[in-house]
Parts: sequence; C-alpha cells; structure tokens
Amino acid sequence: MTLGTKIRHFRQDKGISQLELAELLDIAQTTVSNFESDKTVPDIKMIDKMSKVLDKNITDFLSSETNHFINEGQKGGMTFQNIGKIKTVNGLSEKLIEQYEVRIKEKDDLIKLLKEQLKLK
Repeated sequence: MTLGTKIRHFRQDKGISQLELAELLDIAQTTVSNFESDKTVPDIKMIDKMSKVLDKNITDFLSSETNHFINEGQKGGMTFQNIGKIKTVNGLSEKLIEQYEVRIKEKDDLIKLLKEQLKLK
C-alpha cells in the first residue's frame, strides 16, 4: 500500500473529507488530493502533523514500499545517456536524482524523529 493510499484510508476511517483534512492541516485541498494520489509526498513534518490529526502513530504511515526507488529494468551496473541537454543516469534526469536525494534525507530525518520518539516512551 502506498503512502497516498494510507493517507486516504486513514482520512476515510476518521470520517472526514479531503477539504476538512486540508483545513485541519492548514493546506490546500488539492495538496491533500496530490498526497492521496501519490503525485506528491508529504515531508516528515507534514506526516507528523497528519498522524496527530488522524489519530495515528507516525509509523502507521511508513512502509518499505514508499521508501524504495527500484529500476526494474536495470540488470546491474550503470548506464549513462545524454538526451538533448539533460544528462541522465539509468534514464533518470539529474533533477529527478536530486529529488530522490531530498526524499532520502527526509527518510533519514524521519528515522531520527522515530528514534527520538522511542526514547521518550
């Protein structure tokens, strides 16, 4: 189950609309829609805020499915391509790689936050 699917299920279990969740989180309804459709990924602070609003533990939002970037067509090694002026690695643009690096940092921050929460218990 993706993070977006989990957010949708948790919201529906709470019996609130996307608009109501957006208002509780102080964000736009379209942002909630984008989270639920996996078009965008909420940062760790937003996941923490959602966990409180939806009465869930922050770990309920996490799964290995949402934290891995798998290139199923890659059999090993790295391939480099030059498509126009965009340099790519394994068909991924530098911008996409930067976004992955940001997500990995967010995951690391989440792990740190979770470890801190576990110490408090």
